[in-house]
Amino acid sequence: MQGEEKVMTEPRKIDPIKEKAIRRFERTFERMLPLLSAEEKSLLVKEVIMMIEPKFKTTSFAVVDLADLLLPANKSNYTKISVPIWNWLQEQAKINLEYFDKQKEKGEDLPDHETVEHWANIRNGIVPFGLRVEKGEQG
Repeated sequence: MQGEEKVMTEPRKIDPIKEKAIRRFERTFERMLPLLSAEEKSLLVKEVIMMIEPKFKTTSFAVVDLADLLLPANKSNYTKISVPIWNWLQEQAKINLEYFDKQKEKGEDLPDHETVEHWANIRNGIVPFGLRVEKGEQG
């Protein structure tokens, strides 16, 4: 498996009832969560996912926040992303830039120039971090 390229594909769909259970779990433990480190939170999320969806006990998976790709400092460990994720990133960058323009008009706090430039590049079709956009789940 070493040397295999990681590919981000569409997020897996979770049954609405299971998603409701996850939200209830989040509310139940929200007082405890500030006491946990980021690593402990990640492990807790993985454990919950494996309890809710047993098939994940026999496979490896990662919890990925796709919004991290919208920040220039968060270079991804991935080498490829799927077309749906690329489309989502472009739409989010466009939304962020529109919000930025409104904030700028109001004279409110703005993100740094590098972040705004990163969003503009994504909106304009420049794939971040040298990622490749590939069709299909396995590229």
